Order: sequence, then structure tokens, then C-alpha cells
Amino acid sequence: MVAPIWTEFPKERRPGYTSIVLKLSRSCNTEELIQDVLALDPRLLVFLQNLKRVNITIKEMAKFDQKTYLDRQNALNDTTSNCQIVTLHHQMTPLSYRTFRIPVRGLPPEPSRPDHTDSEILLAFPIKDYGSPKIESQSVYAFLPIRDYGFKFLLQADFVLIASREDIDSSSPWNNNLLGLIPKVFHGAVKEFNKGSFRYSWLPYLPTRPSVADFFQSLEQEIVRILSNSPILESFAGVLTPPRELIYVPERLSDENRVPLVLTPTTSSIYVSSKYSSNDLYRLQQLGVTSLSTEKYIIDLDNFISEYPDDFKNKPQHWHSRLAEVLMMSIARSKNYQDVVSALHIVPLRDGRWVASKDENLLFPSRSKPLIIPNGIDVVEIHRCCIAKQDIRCTTCLPLL
Repeated sequence: MVAPIWTEFPKERRPGYTSIVLKLSRSCNTEELIQDVLALDPRLLVFLQNLKRVNITIKEMAKFDQKTYLDRQNALNDTTSNCQIVTLHHQMTPLSYRTFRIPVRGLPPEPSRPDHTDSEILLAFPIKDYGSPKIESQSVYAFLPIRDYGFKFLLQADFVLIASREDIDSSSPWNNNLLGLIPKVFHGAVKEFNKGSFRYSWLPYLPTRPSVADFFQSLEQEIVRILSNSPILESFAGVLTPPRELIYVPERLSDENRVPLVLTPTTSSIYVSSKYSSNDLYRLQQLGVTSLSTEKYIIDLDNFISEYPDDFKNKPQHWHSRLAEVLMMSIARSKNYQDVVSALHIVPLRDGRWVASKDENLLFPSRSKPLIIPNGIDVVEIHRCCIAKQDIRCTTCLPLL
């Protein structure tokens, strides 16, 4: 803490402004100080709500004046006054953030904060010019930067620091109360993201730091615990659902548009939306989303066939072809799936029935003219729609006549 000493002001004061003179020590490296001032971090303005612009003029004898500025512009989010889009400028270089601030009350007594039990936590999420997430490491601040802890969002809170200001005092009850509230603030930010364009793109902000023993070592686990049990991810039904209740459908079990092949009223409520990037699979799993296994996929397919037989039969030919391809690949990976696949009623016959390949002696139709099967021959003819689809032949995985 720097305590000012009040004395006669040695210079002319600027009317209507607060004037401060700081005397440089004899050991001060003036050139280094000038460069530090010119490189001031515009993110300092994120936390100072009443300060919108800082103009800096450096006057040196026998040299031209050097000028720079820091600037902040706010745009209120449509959803809540706690959420803003803040654009900072240092010269002409913009930095944009989605900020989310929450007041904190009832903090324990802190000797360095006499008569104060209220504070505030602010999270700022960097965004690109066109509004998408900008993922890069951000510092933690206590109004001034402390250091980079490896988060992809900027964190500001009135932390009590150790004497060197290089770290947060982990023994302070005040600090530990602030730490315990950060996951709830992050959760609140996610709920705001889900109201707008960030609904499918906020996942890269999740903390994924390597295991390290520092003040924030428990933060990632607590954020994940809260989010995994909260309805924050969209299912294919369009409903926000807790991640632990959702299943990710890999591309190998989907069509060319990443839509799951087996999409029913039941599965659409538990399959996570494909609007989330496939690059975020690790983060989805981090929150408790499981991946659809081949075993579960075949069970879902069997249920689809039995519960919605007309829907299954009326699927377009390219869908059935893709289904055959998926089942063929599944059997190629493990012969254990051959018996269960052969029990599925997925083979269309010329007489209009759909049968399981294990239940019938199957015969592919002729490419040139209809077959005439003599009486007494125990075979059934597959529908002509399968002639051009050799993958159907492979999928049945039975010796065909």
C-alpha cells in the first residue's frame, strides 16, 4: 500500500482535474519507465467502471512529445445488466471481452479490509472481432495484474495478496470465500451464454490447467461439479440438459450432416446436439457427457425398429445404405457384433416383409429379370432396392444363396 503525503503542490494544477506528482527516485531508469507507461495494459480499464479513457503524454526535453491512450467502450448485453460487451483500445488495437460481474456479500472480516464485508467478482471472456471466442491465456487481477494462472478467461477479485504482490494469500478466509464463489459466477456466465450466440461456442473457456499446487488448484474440479449437474448443454431435442445425462454421438454413427442415424423422441432427449464443435469432445467429456458405444447404438437401433417400425421402413434409401455401412464397420471391428446385428429386422424382402438375416435363407434378386423360386425351396428374395447396395449384402453377414 502506498500512502500519499500531503504537501504544497509544486506544479500548476489543471482546473477541474485531480493532479498528482510522483517524484522519481535517483535510481529510476527513465527510458524503461517511459516504455512501461507507453505499454500500459488496457485491460486495467475493465475493472474501473467510472474510468473510460486514459490519455498519456510524455514530454522530454529536446524531443517530440509521445502520446498514447487507453479507451473503453461498453455495450450492454440484451439479457442482463450484469453482462456487458467491453471493447478496449490501446492506440488503434481493439480488445473485446464479454464481462460478467456479481456482487459478493457477507465476506469474513479481513484486517486489511476494515469495515468491509462486500466485494465483487468479475469474469471477462475474450472474443474476436466477429464475436466468437478468442482462446488465449489471461491473467488474474486484484485491480492490478497478479500473474497468469493459465485460465482462458480474465478473473478480477479483491484478493488479499502476499507482501510481494506476486501471489494470493491462500491462508486468508476472505480469499477462500471469494474462491468458493467463483464457480457460481462461472455458472452464471454460462447461463447467460446459453441465451444467445455463445450457446454452442463457450466450451473452450472451461479451465483445463495441468495439475498444479496453487491457490486455484480446486477451482476446475468445482466448476465441473456444478456444471455437470446443471442444465447447460443442448440435446438434439433442443432442451438444455445436465451434461451427465447426455450422450455424444460420434461421426461414425451419424450421417453426413452429423445427425445421429437413430434419432427418436427417446434418443433425441439424451443425445447432445451436434451444433457443438467436434473439437470440443474432450470438454464435453470433462463435463460428464459419455460417448455412444456400439453396443448402446445397436440397442437404440433395435428399439427404433420395434417402437417405430413405419418410421424405420420409410427412411430414404441413402439412410438405409449409411446404416448398413455403419453396421458393417462395427462387425469389422469386432465379430462379437455379428450375432446381434443378424437378429435385427433390417432386411427388406420382395414380398414387403422386413426380416432378420439369421431367421431366413436369403437370396439376392437377379439384376436382369425377376427370379422364379420353385415350390419347396426354403429361400426368400431380398427386395430389388438392395441390388446396387453391396453393403447390404455385407451387413447381413450370412452366407447368401
